[in-house]
Amino acid sequence: YARNRAQVTPPVRAAGAALAPAAARVWRGAGLVRGALLADHRDRLVAEGLPVPPLSTATLLDGYDALEAWTRLSDDLQRMRLSVDRDVRPFDANVADRLLGRISDVAQAGDRSLTADLDAEIGRIVDGFQRRLDRLNATLDGWRNEGYTLPLEGRALPQDLLDWEANFDEVERLRARHGVAWRRLKEIAHVRPEEAAQAMALAGNLEATEAFIDHVDALHARWGQATAQAQTMLEAWELEGFDTEAWHARVHQDPAAALRDLERHQGHVHR
Repeated sequence: YARNRAQVTPPVRAAGAALAPAAARVWRGAGLVRGALLADHRDRLVAEGLPVPPLSTATLLDGYDALEAWTRLSDDLQRMRLSVDRDVRPFDANVADRLLGRISDVAQAGDRSLTADLDAEIGRIVDGFQRRLDRLNATLDGWRNEGYTLPLEGRALPQDLLDWEANFDEVERLRARHGVAWRRLKEIAHVRPEEAAQAMALAGNLEATEAFIDHVDALHARWGQATAQAQTMLEAWELEGFDTEAWHARVHQDPAAALRDLERHQGHVHR
């Protein structure tokens, strides 16, 4: 047995000695591959604008840890960029560009502690824009419920917000003027719907406010003229001793119809 062992052992040791340099070469090769991957990853982060230092003096483990931290910063910055382009730019391109500039500053500084405050600021800006848009749509819905036709169909979109806010006071004044004319029209429309039909076709259409007011003014002018003529005739009848109380009520209700009836009775009065 001893003789056989002596014959077998030397070749086994020789084989192990021969494998050791090969294993070392494999390990060094794997290390070089991992190092190249780390260097490639660093280059991509640098291309994004991050000041990642060279990793030539770091061990593989330290290099992995360092790149992991830089990658987290890169992910945070990219998430913020996407949020700005998706949630801010539709409202205001200038604000979006300013925020992207701030994100670039953080990237160049490479300070992850700055991302939390900037991320929170972006969130506040997005929330502010959305609240303003919600208030605008609530106002527009209220106007539609009152019967107004707006130049905007459906809900206002983010890209509509700044224009509506810039012109809101003017639109509100226009709506107020339109509302006054609409109330004046209703005083006539329920009595003389055929005469008010043309004006009623424009009622509620804010874009046609000026034409609508012109129609209502013309109707009221005719209404006032008929009222004045009828009152003049009744005053003459009163001077002749007639009781005109019922006629005054009719003039107040529908001056045009009352005037026509007065004119038909005029001949009988003077006879």
